[in-house]
Amino acid sequence: MSGDWLPATMAAGFSFAKVDDYTVILTFSQPYGTFPLILASWAGRQFAMYPKAYLQQFHKAYNPNIADLIKKEGVETWPALFFKKGPDTWGNPGRWFTELDLPSIYAYVIKQPLGTGTQVTMERNPYYYKVDDRGNQLPYIDKLIGISYQDDQGRILAMLNGDIDLTTQPGDNSVKAMFTDAIKQGKPLQLTSILDDGANSVVLQFNMTDKDAVKREVFADKNFRIGVSYALNRKELIDLLMMVKGFRPGLPAALFTTV
Repeated sequence: MSGDWLPATMAAGFSFAKVDDYTVILTFSQPYGTFPLILASWAGRQFAMYPKAYLQQFHKAYNPNIADLIKKEGVETWPALFFKKGPDTWGNPGRWFTELDLPSIYAYVIKQPLGTGTQVTMERNPYYYKVDDRGNQLPYIDKLIGISYQDDQGRILAMLNGDIDLTTQPGDNSVKAMFTDAIKQGKPLQLTSILDDGANSVVLQFNMTDKDAVKREVFADKNFRIGVSYALNRKELIDLLMMVKGFRPGLPAALFTTV
């Protein structure tokens, strides 16, 4: 058993059981109070990455003719086939951008897949489950077109020229400095941080299992940690970490054209 949502030290004692079509019981070997928070973050995505109704045709336990599909798709094993048609690793749920038939609960569904040209076309998912505070179904935009550039320089020039509306991860700090200079010169651009889904961006965490008994006692004292929290100069830390207002180096960023 593996997954971002399950600590390695708890894997041995983990078990789960189906109660009915809508209920499952997960049992952990030790208290796991942050589990609901983990499910609500990126790490919880694995619970919705593998739609059984579609992917079971690529699994030997469900398809007696799996050998025919393996041959047709040009792979050697059924796991290779399965992960060709579905997300293959923790960091690559990207089959939704290449496989037209893979069911999606994302805001958009693919109409022109990645790798079939220089563009990726996506249309709003009519079955997307989120609504805004007025009950309007999201997303608002009907169609998105993504452009695949051959190199970073081409993408940077296109952004500076206003040829594209949005790019994520605009580049390293030197490139971001180029964009901030362009903004100061009046270019219709906006650089902003993407909100992190975690509780904190930077964590100061004391080692409560330090070999030094005195340090262990001090670090384990709740009042000591509260005191350190009060002592931190948060404004100074923010000023040191910020390159521009609303942007933190090292965190995901997005660059928008504003007109």
